[in-house]
Amino acid sequence: MPVLVRNRKPGPTVFVDDTHNVFVQWGGAGEADGSDVQEVGDNVLKHPSFSRNVRLGVFELIDVDEEKAMQLLAPGVAGATAAQAAADQAVLDSLEASNIENDIMEVKCLISGETLYKSYGDIRSAPPLADHLADQASQFTRVEIPGTFNSKGEPEIAWVRTPQAASQPGQ
Repeated sequence: MPVLVRNRKPGPTVFVDDTHNVFVQWGGAGEADGSDVQEVGDNVLKHPSFSRNVRLGVFELIDVDEEKAMQLLAPGVAGATAAQAAADQAVLDSLEASNIENDIMEVKCLISGETLYKSYGDIRSAPPLADHLADQASQFTRVEIPGTFNSKGEPEIAWVRTPQAASQPGQ
């Protein structure tokens, strides 16, 4: 059942649905020749893009009570909602589950201050040291930081140089 639809925006407005071979053009709001009002069929009214434009105030349904308008627009809204949910799920499905242990972090070497790129898991298991200083790892002790937790609920850690190692000659 065709319904009259008014364009509420200044200037011409067009609705196109190539899949159903639909083209409707409205004149700008308040056009003296009445081209701002066009008759559209159910296939346009039920289209998600058209429904969205009605909600945004681009178009106004004329001579239709609010209940009838909601009935006409509901399938488009439901379709748009379902399509958006499917698109969101497709994106989520394409993402790899987060594994914090493999996240690469930029850290400073605890001895030389050089910039290093280490995985979070590597930083938790050994102090971040440049490769040429890796033999000095025994000088550091892993300490849990009270009250801080990572996304897996594990305590955050810090590496502290032990006092006896720092005071040893040649270090």
